[in-house]
Amino acid sequence: MSDPNQLVEQVKAEAAASLRRSKVSMMVAVIAVITAIGTFLLNYFLIGSIRKKLDEQGVSIEQAKIEIAKAAQSAKPDPRFGSYTNWAATGRGEECTLGKIILTAGTVANGLPANGQLLAISQYSALFALLGTKYGGDGKTTFAIPDLRGVAPNGLSYSICVVGIFPSRN
Repeated sequence: MSDPNQLVEQVKAEAAASLRRSKVSMMVAVIAVITAIGTFLLNYFLIGSIRKKLDEQGVSIEQAKIEIAKAAQSAKPDPRFGSYTNWAATGRGEECTLGKIILTAGTVANGLPANGQLLAISQYSALFALLGTKYGGDGKTTFAIPDLRGVAPNGLSYSICVVGIFPSRN
């Protein structure tokens, strides 16, 4: 059997450690509540001031949303992207994770150039299992990969890994 005094000291130490953990947990909870209240108040007053400005100008929130959407659509694209992109040929280099998007400056990509093309499910079943029909295709015989030509930096190519390691969740 253990020494009773040693056992009492061990229990005291465990109780003290538990109390310290409780205090830390309590402080984290208090900080979270303060942050939530601050965020709520900031949003409340910010939204209130926006509504006040819109009311002063005689504009409804719905009208403001429509105008914001129009402005976003008419915005000019960034000239640094979308020109002379995704010209690299399909290739295979290092082993990659299926579905991984890879940016390359070379003439050969590590995978298929991400040009939005349709692929046969029968040929790329593992990739289809990851992407589904999120980017297009009928889901029966075909699916599409993303079209990243417009967002690739000029002169570079985005490709998607089509042969590699199937990702797993930890």
